[in-house]
Amino acid sequence: MKEVFVLGAGASAALANLPLGHELIWNYHMDCALCKPIINDVPDMTQDNNQFAGLREFLILASNVYPELKSKVREFDDRGINIFTPFVNEKKYFADEILKVMQENGNQEGILLIKKLILKHLDRKSLARRNAYENFIKKILINKEDNNVSIISFNFDYLLNDYYENGIDNVIYFDYLLDFDYIRENGCKHKNPIPLVKLHGSLDWGLCNKCNKLHLYFPHNLANNYFGEGCPPVCHVGKCDGIIEPYIFLPHQKHDERISSLRNRAEKELREARKITIIGYSFPEYDQSVIELFQRALDDNANVELEVVDYCESNESEAEKIAEIKRKYNDMFPKQKGRLTINLSGFESWLEKPRCPPLHS
Repeated sequence: MKEVFVLGAGASAALANLPLGHELIWNYHMDCALCKPIINDVPDMTQDNNQFAGLREFLILASNVYPELKSKVREFDDRGINIFTPFVNEKKYFADEILKVMQENGNQEGILLIKKLILKHLDRKSLARRNAYENFIKKILINKEDNNVSIISFNFDYLLNDYYENGIDNVIYFDYLLDFDYIRENGCKHKNPIPLVKLHGSLDWGLCNKCNKLHLYFPHNLANNYFGEGCPPVCHVGKCDGIIEPYIFLPHQKHDERISSLRNRAEKELREARKITIIGYSFPEYDQSVIELFQRALDDNANVELEVVDYCESNESEAEKIAEIKRKYNDMFPKQKGRLTINLSGFESWLEKPRCPPLHS
């Protein structure tokens, strides 16, 4: 039975929030802050200010778009030993919306700053989810038969790529299905890798802003090392003065041909699946092109079994959330006849569910 796993934000750094929602960048200081040393009864802010200088630049950038946010710059400057914890809940203030304004205004420096902070924030924040990804590989993927499983991911993080080269127990490998122009390791091909289709790009993919060469990085040489560096001479006959930027896409951005090929592959995988497990992805309205992709595929695959893995907050009614998910899926996929299963315990609890041993032919 061919299975497809769809990974959204609920399988990444946050449990139920948008990957570019109210947590990202705004909570960067809170998520990544270190204890501040005390010298002569006064907190030494030097390291903290250096580490989060980009965050202050973002606050200024955001306040230039929305003047009412100027108070956030003052709050950051006056924080003292306290962690900066803003409460920015309106969608127009989210990082993806501000990035959209930067793109409309042609503010390349602002775009670069926001992408840099996305990289830095998720690099630190995603470490907390490493065990969940390992369990996903060891408890779910390792029991699947070769060529019968694939993954579609909407996350920017690169945790699964930790195993790109060495695999898990020398069994599980992943294939990004892209022809990279430059790989920052002596990578090698493996038999029967699991397709990992990342439709919004990935923070371990770097693109030269001049020559359009695509680079693959590995976690130990990623972090803050590649952002803004020059395109390496090994990629060219002559010199290129371009710089490397994260190859990530927001729902409102135009995708290039490389992503188009991945979208075609994702649609093919969905059409052929006998079961699709959707983890932490809520089909938000702003991601209309993805909704249409799934609708096309599932209209032609009406008997596919669907399993939804989501998370129910303590202030939410589980029965109401299940009913809401069922209504949404019935509206999006009216031709569906297969079974729909909903699990609201969250990604990590779902991984701990007892499972029958796999049947191998």
